[in-house]
Parts: sequence; C-alpha cells; structure tokens
Amino acid sequence: MLHIRVVSASSRTGLLLERLAGLPGIHNLIVLDGAARRPAADAVFLDVEDGAANPVFRVLRGLGLDHDG
Repeated sequence: MLHIRVVSASSRTGLLLERLAGLPGIHNLIVLDGAARRPAADAVFLDVEDGAANPVFRVLRGLGLDHDG
C-alpha cells in the first residue's frame, strides 16, 4: 500500500476527485479543504494498492500536480 499526499489548488480538487473516483485500488480518500497555507490549497490524502499506483500518478501528472501541487 502506498500513502500519497497531494496539495491541490481548490480550483483543481473537484476534477482530481472525479478522475480518482473511477480508478480501482484507492482507499481512504481524505480531503481537507483549505488545509494548505503556502500556497493556499486543499490537502488530499489517499492510500493506493501497489498494483494500482501508475494510473493514479498519470492523473496527478495530467492535472499538473507533479509540478505545482
């Protein structure tokens, strides 16, 4: 199991959650609205089964969260 923490601009969090919802192997998805201060953003936590991580990372990259999240 991988534990992933993402900082997501509030404007992207809804889209992130929509894209993650369709993926298998995700557990314990937690969103803390406005939890990040610098930059101001949402904190998203999730657990991913080992064999299901690549699609999750593709979603994160596709939203640009690997650079500014």
